[in-house]
Amino acid sequence: MGAYETALKMEPRSIPALVNASMVQARMGNNEKAETFLRKALEVDAGNAEANFNMGLLKAEQKNLPEAEKHLRAALKADPQMDSAAFNLGVLLAKDRPEEGLQFLRKANELRPDNPKYGQALAFYLGEKGDQAKAIQALQETISRQPGNGNAYLMLGRFTSGRGSRKGHQRFTFRP
Repeated sequence: MGAYETALKMEPRSIPALVNASMVQARMGNNEKAETFLRKALEVDAGNAEANFNMGLLKAEQKNLPEAEKHLRAALKADPQMDSAAFNLGVLLAKDRPEEGLQFLRKANELRPDNPKYGQALAFYLGEKGDQAKAIQALQETISRQPGNGNAYLMLGRFTSGRGSRKGHQRFTFRP
């Protein structure tokens, strides 16, 4: 934290230093201080992708979902290639607005097909929607790109046995 404080004394409007200081504070459990640093970064540049992304995550952690959505959308608008913003926005929206959530999960998966978490999340929420065939397809694509990913195989086994669908008996959960 000392290095960021020094950097901010030299340049108080340094967005990278403000965002990084907020991340350190959040990891230490100081969410109020983390939010203060992010607010300062957003005062400097309200459209900054990293500051909005981190504020979105912080607001989601605080269960302020409308604010989380607002900041994640702003991050993605500022950087349309930010796969982590698309992923988190997709997970955030998937429960109440499944079609919109799936749209963002697909985007994250397209942006970073090498990240198996994205394919697994897409499959999970497709399964929640009741689209077993597309869920299986998403997992097969994930496995083809990451053949050593055991979690994708487990999910695929659950879907193909009928235990991963809404109508299945032993439901499982996905944790982003």
